[in-house]
Amino acid sequence: MWINLLVLALLVAVYWIRQRLTYWKKRDVPYVSPTFPQGNLAGVGKQRHMSQILQDCYQQLKSSGRSFGGIYFFINPVALLIDPDLIKTVLVKDFPYFHDRNLYHNDRDDPLSRHLVAMEGSKWKNLRTKLTPTFTSGKMKLMFSTVTAVAEEFDRCMSNEIKINSVVEMKDLLARFTTDVIGSVAFGLECNSLNDPEAKFRVMGRKVFQASRYRALKVFLAAQFPQIARALHVMLTPPDISDFFMGVVKDTIEFRRSNNVQRNDFMTLLMKVMQEQIENGEAVGGEAKDHLTMDDIAAQAFVFFLAGFETSSTAMSFCLYELALNQELQDKARQNVTEVLKKYDTISYEAVHEMKYIEMCINESLRKYPPATTLTRRVEKDYRVSGTDKVLEK
Repeated sequence: MWINLLVLALLVAVYWIRQRLTYWKKRDVPYVSPTFPQGNLAGVGKQRHMSQILQDCYQQLKSSGRSFGGIYFFINPVALLIDPDLIKTVLVKDFPYFHDRNLYHNDRDDPLSRHLVAMEGSKWKNLRTKLTPTFTSGKMKLMFSTVTAVAEEFDRCMSNEIKINSVVEMKDLLARFTTDVIGSVAFGLECNSLNDPEAKFRVMGRKVFQASRYRALKVFLAAQFPQIARALHVMLTPPDISDFFMGVVKDTIEFRRSNNVQRNDFMTLLMKVMQEQIENGEAVGGEAKDHLTMDDIAAQAFVFFLAGFETSSTAMSFCLYELALNQELQDKARQNVTEVLKKYDTISYEAVHEMKYIEMCINESLRKYPPATTLTRRVEKDYRVSGTDKVLEK
């Protein structure tokens, strides 16, 4: 009897997987033929980078003349958008259909995953409403002096490096620079990574991106079967990293409250939002209803750090690499900086905004070497693709 049940379960599983892997074929959508169990991700992380796989899929589907095509992330069907106009429509005009990013989060076991990028539905909307006022240009301008202070330390550190070594590894130096900048702006702390490559923040920042087979297995489970992963209490943030950042945020907030410390940084803005929510919210059992919690603040500061230091340092590294290869462009960039500084006599928020050629160099390096491989969105409700009879199902 047990054998019969096992065979039946196996047949059901095979049928279900077959249905998943023929999803695009049944809907008459051009697709890249998948293989089990990777779908179209064979070799990802080993022989091939995710960007290479998606580029190959894009080239295969582009010849179809359709605005989108079908691929598979393991056994999950994914629509790969081809037409730039459709991409713009999805991200702007029809954004309400696609506001969730389909990223794993586990509020119960992994509080640092409760950040704005991963939140969904009403939770995302409420959190976004609270945080949007903290990202105005005026608020960013207030943080500029903090950034320039770290930049001056970067200048001194690089000068010392050049005296010792004729060749400097800029990727590591820039990662230490961005770690110190974001550590100061987000947490209000002097990380000292520029002078100490093994400073705690730098060590933790590196560890976030360290891969292992066990971690890769957890990422796979969380991405493909998020509900099962939550039921199994799967955490994507290593416990020591979670404890470190939660502790830093808690200690920082308690110190600032006790000593009435005010700084022009992200942490102060988040603390103000939390206080305003408590004061203006409806009291429920002595607590303000639906207000920003300590865990929420830690999660936002963590993702601010996580998304900022590695991507920014990588973008700057590639930009400097291209300028090193092209002396003429390097001269133009230097001239742009020199001319603007003559006008303002110093580095300022306004001066940086006038360095248009520098902005062009950065934009071009981002085009050639985008820090993020993919931009994913989940369909929140059935969506008919404009100009076709095809429907992307929820």
